[in-house]
Amino acid sequence: MNGLNLNKEDITEIRKAAAFVKFWYRLKYGIISLKNPVKAIIVIAYIISVIKIWDMRKKIIKYIFNSDRDIITQILECVFSILIILLALIIFIGIINIFGSKIKSKKLELACISSGIYTRAKKAPFLIWKYKDKNTPVVKIWEIYLNGNTLEDFEKNLKKLESELGVKIHKLKPKGTRKILMYITSDKIRHKNNMPSDPDFGG
Repeated sequence: MNGLNLNKEDITEIRKAAAFVKFWYRLKYGIISLKNPVKAIIVIAYIISVIKIWDMRKKIIKYIFNSDRDIITQILECVFSILIILLALIIFIGIINIFGSKIKSKKLELACISSGIYTRAKKAPFLIWKYKDKNTPVVKIWEIYLNGNTLEDFEKNLKKLESELGVKIHKLKPKGTRKILMYITSDKIRHKNNMPSDPDFGG
């Protein structure tokens, strides 16, 4: 575990900052994930729906408030338009954030905590992206944000982490100063493909 002794206020502030970082990473990778045709279609359909509502806003205002008076209608139209924009933006960010979330992220965080990989502020590393290794397709690469932890924390607790996740960790590779790449295979996949414990990844 890293860091100095902290009081509750410090821990709260540090964890809020970590949550903010996680949120922005999810947005970033959520946008990248729009390469997926299904996700792209969902976003396009949502945008079209918002445009339709925007075009119908005058009729909606008249129907809801039953007002034909110009000044009131203009005020209501202005307020309603602002609400549409804000709500549409919030929902859009929510959709992108969901697309950028990784199902295995919570599992990794809990596994890291169980393995002793967390800071004094109880910050565990979290998963921000995962993809296949180009040289060995059965190997998955997890891109992990260290979140105040270190590569050495992973190396010291590697066996515990493997046990908690139910995977074989073949290699840990730093990516900048705040992220690492973790090369893994599940035990089932490794035995099925007769893979050695530590395959050569070509550097």
